[in-house]
Amino acid sequence: WEVWYLPGARSWHAFGTVLKPKADYYTFERIHYRGTRNYLTLLISNLSGVRLGYVMPLQLGDSSLAAFSFFMRGQVPQTWHILRGIWWVFSHPRVLAQKRARAQRLRQGSEQAFWPHIARTPKWGYYGGRLWRYIIQGLHG
Repeated sequence: WEVWYLPGARSWHAFGTVLKPKADYYTFERIHYRGTRNYLTLLISNLSGVRLGYVMPLQLGDSSLAAFSFFMRGQVPQTWHILRGIWWVFSHPRVLAQKRARAQRLRQGSEQAFWPHIARTPKWGYYGGRLWRYIIQGLHG
């Protein structure tokens, strides 16, 4: 598959509808394990070395804090799946190196030129609010 930057593109999700019932699609395996694993893999594969050098530790810290918050609330399955997602990244360096090499080889421009078109810099309160909702309610977004 390819990722294209299309400024006017819209994406519709079927979250919680009859097309995607929560019980079937939103399991701890899918949300916490695959979500953590896939997000870390996305960062490793696609970010430049410099950006990866500061984004990855922040994301690992965020994921670890989420796992800790679930553990403190007695939600061990969620904790376990997040930690599994983190562990997968550390236990598959060859797979990640191949994905990164391919993504970097196929890159059509520099990240420096592309980043201003896709990046946004919300205030710290935005991130704090997201983290708080995740810690307290276990909700993404």
